[in-house]
Amino acid sequence: MAGVTVYKKALLFILFGLGGCMNAIADNDPCGSQNGSLNTAQCKAEKLKSLEKDLDAGYQEALGKLPITSKWDARETRGQLEKAQRAWRVYRDENCSYVGGLQGGSSKWVTTFANEWL
Repeated sequence: MAGVTVYKKALLFILFGLGGCMNAIADNDPCGSQNGSLNTAQCKAEKLKSLEKDLDAGYQEALGKLPITSKWDARETRGQLEKAQRAWRVYRDENCSYVGGLQGGSSKWVTTFANEWL
């Protein structure tokens, strides 16, 4: 049971740590010096791919540390983490689309703002 608590703490650290890293990296905007909106959008898309790769690596590491089954609690299994991760990604994508839509403008700008929020 104590081992599961360690996994939970590690997972929380990874998820919150990556979130903090994403904000820190996003604030250090290397794409701000790009010429033109197309170059900036391409730069940000590449940055987002890199951040997604880092997030997925942390997720896979956390997933690998969880047991497939638990005789004590079904919430402490890989399946539950997978379910929670899918739900979080849907929430993240929908929320970013919503925030992008609040900015208004053409669909290009809505997409740009939504991607910026991601």
